[in-house]
Amino acid sequence: MADEPSREKTMLPVKFCNYNLDYQQRLGFLKLLVWVGQNVRGGKEELERRMESLYSPSARKSSRPKKSGAAGPKISTTRSGRAPGTFDPETMLQLEEIPSWQLGFSFQRLDRLVLWGEMLGLVTPAGRLAEWSKPLITDQPPFLPHSEEFPNPFLLSRRERAYFLALLMYHDHVLLHLASALSQLSPGTRIETRAACIQVITALCRTLDCASGSNIQAVRTRQSLRDLLERLAEAEHLANKRALLGESERSRALDQMMAKSTRNHLAEYHAICRFEQLTDLGLLVKENPLKPPSTREERDRTRKSWVWYTTDALKSFGPCVQSVDCDVERYLQKHWAKSCFAGQCAARELEAGRDQEEIAALLDAALPRARRQLGAIQVHTWVFIAALDAIDHGLVLEFDQAYRLLDAMRHDQRYSGYIRQSGQETYLGRTALVMSGTMADHISRYPVATRGPSND
Repeated sequence: MADEPSREKTMLPVKFCNYNLDYQQRLGFLKLLVWVGQNVRGGKEELERRMESLYSPSARKSSRPKKSGAAGPKISTTRSGRAPGTFDPETMLQLEEIPSWQLGFSFQRLDRLVLWGEMLGLVTPAGRLAEWSKPLITDQPPFLPHSEEFPNPFLLSRRERAYFLALLMYHDHVLLHLASALSQLSPGTRIETRAACIQVITALCRTLDCASGSNIQAVRTRQSLRDLLERLAEAEHLANKRALLGESERSRALDQMMAKSTRNHLAEYHAICRFEQLTDLGLLVKENPLKPPSTREERDRTRKSWVWYTTDALKSFGPCVQSVDCDVERYLQKHWAKSCFAGQCAARELEAGRDQEEIAALLDAALPRARRQLGAIQVHTWVFIAALDAIDHGLVLEFDQAYRLLDAMRHDQRYSGYIRQSGQETYLGRTALVMSGTMADHISRYPVATRGPSND
């Protein structure tokens, strides 16, 4: 067996979402953004127009800022000239199955939704859908964007939660450190806004400590992290604005912050959105599990509050990230799929050396959805769709196992007429051209010898 790649080689360059605006994120909005974003050619403004066209007149009216003595504009058509649709997020959110009833984006703040999509790699700077959106597009309803009604985007399936878990962890390393720390708390622990802020500031510090990458983007991201931590220290009125940057002073600074009840709006921007994302992912809840609300009014108040409780699912999620010391790439390669079943019955894990035919069948089924109109396919997209299909069937297919099978094919001349692979052997770097036939047929004729099980 070949030696495991070094930690320096496998670690992703640091990434984090710089949430410096006063809004909260709900993952259902991202689903809607991707649904309406197909074939967009007019840039970000067209994305906004398409989103606006989905809102019902009542939703537009309820989210319009109120101005005393001023009549609101007539709501009859959108900027695109289409009649308003039927999307009413406030009403759609208030279902028993949806853990938080906080709205997130208002009708007037859809530009921030597009910005968030860009931060998470779903939207390109030119305003078109990016490669990361493809696994979500495969589940796109056939009715959008022209039908009168559509399903509730805030109801997330297990497959969708798995997709967003990978998307968020890749683009916001802070969330991985935050989930790791929260998983060490006892299930049912109550976390109020101030405590959430301290937890997220600590996760930001940990992200800076683990920040890697030598390219210009990684250097800029580290500088953004430092600038943010200095601004947070100033907002906390710490004597030394650099107190959070070094481990020697940080512990004392965090203790000082925890002892105060200062309102820190910047910290809240960064904390609330991430805690809401973890709630949508099923790792936190808004209701006290020991004392659930007894009336509709109490449930409404609870699910719209800024209070969260840890869960059994979060507790069982913790080892998946702690076993790799919060190395994001190792987590995504080796533990992401099994972590999608946190808090549920253990699912069967597919192994490249033992389950070649099952993995091949999943990859064959995913291939048409991963192909591009021109050029090689992104192997990450291909495997991602196959792994999500496996999750639908209650199976665990880690990227590491699919890559092992593909690596074995790369070195087996009998597969040269089926697939040609290139690119870097990293989480996102691989590309491939599938020439002819199916992987399952080749596997049945020519079983491949894979390397032994990986070591973490």
